[in-house]
Amino acid sequence: FLLPGSGGEDASSTAVSDTSVTVLDKSTDADGKTVDNPIKSIQITLRDETFTFSQNEDGDLVADPYKDLPINTSEISYLVSTLKTVTATKEISSAVSSSVSSAAKAEKAVGLTAQISVTYHDDSIHSFEVGRESPTKEGYYLREVGTNPVYLVDSTFASTISQPSTAYIGRNVVTAPTVKTDDDNGQAILREIELPGRVRTSPLILRRSTADDNLNNSSNYVITKPYFRAANSSSAVVTALGTYTSVTASEVEKPYPTAEDLKRYGLDDPYSTAVFTLAVETTETSETSGESAKTSYYNIQKHTIQLGNKNDNGEYYALVYNEDQRIPV
Repeated sequence: FLLPGSGGEDASSTAVSDTSVTVLDKSTDADGKTVDNPIKSIQITLRDETFTFSQNEDGDLVADPYKDLPINTSEISYLVSTLKTVTATKEISSAVSSSVSSAAKAEKAVGLTAQISVTYHDDSIHSFEVGRESPTKEGYYLREVGTNPVYLVDSTFASTISQPSTAYIGRNVVTAPTVKTDDDNGQAILREIELPGRVRTSPLILRRSTADDNLNNSSNYVITKPYFRAANSSSAVVTALGTYTSVTASEVEKPYPTAEDLKRYGLDDPYSTAVFTLAVETTETSETSGESAKTSYYNIQKHTIQLGNKNDNGEYYALVYNEDQRIPV
């Protein structure tokens, strides 16, 4: 409805252990009990940015540059899981750090791509360096700063550590309103929607139908503008309208867009816009014989999604407003 009609030099020894190695384990305390919040803070340095994570008032880690934005809890949880117990696939017995005399030489030897400094629950600080993929494609180089061994870690470890800061911004830009636990009839629905934008000659407005509309079919929605009639009740239309209850972006393009950014993305004059209301719809059966069930709504949410230009992959730049909060592009 938003879019109508539409290898190299290897400085290590060849002597390698085939058994996975626990480089560091900070998942438990001194008594061996599992720690709920094993990491206090993280600093990650990539080739083009440095950013930090710190604990919020609940003890959860958040990316410091984006504390006022939605949090990608799954990515942060995976980062914590990766760093609380650092596991390598192999240990290279003759370490790069023992054969080089400076950080510059070490970087050249393993192709340094990321540096991580972690403060753990016991206030100990451990720093790691992640390098390029090994010539044998067995993994990526890893070493703990200040120690001799160089390890190989798998691609999942390397990619987790090397993500840009924007990966930790939440991408669930619209979340369905919650149904009360004691409400057996409730369901999250799109209650009404207005669709303006330069893609249309005039706005299209739909809303949830009511008994007073006197529709001749069983459509759950009625078009009120530019004309009044029942909306198509095909499964394709019902599915399309249902997608508004949960919207997820593929990635974050710009956390804090300026007016110039919005113009570049085509969001100063949106191609299409959806201004819509979500709610939980429920029914209460009347105790009076002959009276129909009463429909009511609660947990009402208001959202706006604007679409601009397409990127090189054919995806649209989007700007989302949830109540008074603007989500990044």
